[in-house]
Formats: sequence, C-alpha cells, structure tokens
Amino acid sequence: MNGAAPSRGRPACRVEGIENMGKPVVDPNLCTACGICVDECPTSALDLEDTAVLARPDDCTECGTCADVCPNEAIELK
Repeated sequence: MNGAAPSRGRPACRVEGIENMGKPVVDPNLCTACGICVDECPTSALDLEDTAVLARPDDCTECGTCADVCPNEAIELK
C-alpha cells in the first residue's frame, strides 16, 4: 500500500441518519422552478431548466436534501 486512505465511495449525506433514499424525481406539475433545491444540493447534482432536473445523477448521494427543502413538495425520492 502507498499509505493513502482507502476510498470510501460516495460522500456522506449531510442529513444525519439518512442514507440512500433514492434518486430525486421532480413532478413538473408542482415544480415552480424556484431553485431552492438546486442551491441546497450538497453535490450540485441538480440544475434548473423549465423545472429542476437531476442533471448529474452520478453525483447524487440520495440524501434527500432537495425533497426536504422543496416548498411545493415537487420532489420525491425513488
């Protein structure tokens, strides 16, 4: 070994006690494109288009922050 710490995989969720809840799915009928979820995503996996979208699914840690902060409950984790 080279002395480097072993890789631990994905970064930990910033919401304590929540892991791997599922990828966010945005309901376009409820999303108002306010951008709160995009701003709060700890891994910058979301972008804002006509609605919020999971633009970088490989970066998503499935932490649930986006769903928690959405004022319209437009994001569900599946």
